Amino acid sequence: MTLSAATRGALERLAASISALTLILIVVADAIPLLVLLVLALVQGLTTGEYPEGSGMGASGDFPPFDPQLWMAWLPVAAYGVWAIITVPLPVPRRRFPMLLTGLLLFAATIARIAGFVGHERIADGGTRYILVVIMVCAGLILLRAILGTLRLVPRSWLVARPGS
Repeated sequence: MTLSAATRGALERLAASISALTLILIVVADAIPLLVLLVLALVQGLTTGEYPEGSGMGASGDFPPFDPQLWMAWLPVAAYGVWAIITVPLPVPRRRFPMLLTGLLLFAATIARIAGFVGHERIADGGTRYILVVIMVCAGLILLRAILGTLRLVPRSWLVARPGS
């Protein structure tokens, strides 16, 4: 499979956009909701004198006072998956390591966001029981592509970078 210069350029621009989108979604869908829950736990602890079990990183008693919408954790994972798939034919070995670091950040943010809530009878988990597996599969695809590229087991057009890139 050979990529034309125009197709490669379009894929590279799309990959850059999805990279930024993935990082934004990690903050918006994972970090901010987690911070809100931690602040709510602190407020509850200061006002009632009794902190929730897990200090806001899980459900206990009547905490949290609202559904934490765990399905939102899928948004950055979906963006990461699309990013992993569309970059397969691109000759960007220098970008594979940052992609894996983004995956590690996504894994850490997601596990902090969902770990204490999955399986609780009061909270819908939104299918997040399998979310960490999906993240690892995407990172595995990126790693496999990097290894195959290093061993030169991919088409030549996937190996040769454009001039100036």
